[in-house]
Amino acid sequence: MEMEAQVIENTVTSGRIRVEGTLLERAIGNDEEAIQTIFNQFIENGETFFQAQYYGYFGFWFVGFHSFCCLTDKRIAVIRIGPFKKIHYEDGFYENITSGGVFQPSKFWLYVMLVIGVLAVFALVGIGLTMLLSFLFVEVFGLYDSEMFIYFIAALGSSLFIPFTVHAVSMSFYRLNPCGLACWLRERRPIFVFVNREKMIQANRLYRKWTEVRELRNKHLKNRK
Repeated sequence: MEMEAQVIENTVTSGRIRVEGTLLERAIGNDEEAIQTIFNQFIENGETFFQAQYYGYFGFWFVGFHSFCCLTDKRIAVIRIGPFKKIHYEDGFYENITSGGVFQPSKFWLYVMLVIGVLAVFALVGIGLTMLLSFLFVEVFGLYDSEMFIYFIAALGSSLFIPFTVHAVSMSFYRLNPCGLACWLRERRPIFVFVNREKMIQANRLYRKWTEVRELRNKHLKNRK
């Protein structure tokens, strides 16, 4: 299609990776053709795609990322697309992958960490704002009867940090406890496909397809020897 052709042309002529406009919207809608077009900017021509899907969004809209994964006849590839044109791509050839698995961690410790994080932010930010506002209102402006207003502003200011706290805690938790598919490569960190919990069935299908394609690839390489 015209959009896909323009994306590839822009990449070749300018040296920049472009994933924007309606192409990204279609990819988020799990349009396999659009997802393949995005991956084609990184993958050699001639590779056969067996699967290319969208596996969800992680984090808040202004700091999170979209997770995509594809399987070709040679490799598994992952793209994470975040705000401000952030793109993270990694892949691994099947013959270099030693093992893999699907993970869905318990939310118990996530909730514990969120409660501790939110309470810590309220305590630290709230106390800091209260001290600062008390100094300004009392010592600078001489408003000695503004105690309740100071507490209200401090509480309001502390609440503004809650979304960032939730995001930071969630990111830290899922970095330590993967949710999705992980493939380990020889002498390299694992390739990780983040998958939203509501898409875990898709993660299982991805794992089964990955093992199937990996086996076909290994048989092909053995027959060539």
